[in-house]
Amino acid sequence: MLRFPTNPTYGQVFQGARRTWVYREGFWDVVDDGESRTITNTLTKSAITVGPLAPAGLVDGINSDYTLPHVPLTGTLQVYYNGLLQKQGENYDYLEADRVVSFGEPPHAESTITVIYDRMSAMEILGEEPILDDCHCAGSQPKYNLQYVPEPESTRLYLNGLLKRLDEDYTIEGNSITFTYVFPPEYFIVQVYYRVNL
Repeated sequence: MLRFPTNPTYGQVFQGARRTWVYREGFWDVVDDGESRTITNTLTKSAITVGPLAPAGLVDGINSDYTLPHVPLTGTLQVYYNGLLQKQGENYDYLEADRVVSFGEPPHAESTITVIYDRMSAMEILGEEPILDDCHCAGSQPKYNLQYVPEPESTRLYLNGLLKRLDEDYTIEGNSITFTYVFPPEYFIVQVYYRVNL
């Protein structure tokens, strides 16, 4: 008989003998074989508005490319040329790729280029299975690496579905997790829930 963790959180993963389960919407659901063992979902994304500000780039009548300080969220970028809102597109005023705004025609010297956009400021990671450090040796304390650096005091770590305590069971430095005791990692599943500020 399976004994699921009590008081589970949304997205918590439990590894049974033959199946992996994830807690969703008030019940334990079997993870499809096609799903990745690393169950990493963006639970929430927090956005903030940036600008108005001038992107980096010389306005000299020759330069067409201007660099933004961040990657804008899709559909939020507004570009103003001398106060007039520009239209994005192949047959219009400018194109945008990653952080670069490229005008079809270079803006005239001494013109003003201003941008306003939204950018992602934070996200919640659910159930990431961190990667065991390559330097791990049998009989040593397991060390794992997360994809991102967690915001302080935002981490919840589960070892085979059991919640562990920071500083008592494990420590975090940057994106590295080190357990305070020795166990054979091949028999254990680690899932980490944490917040990332971007």
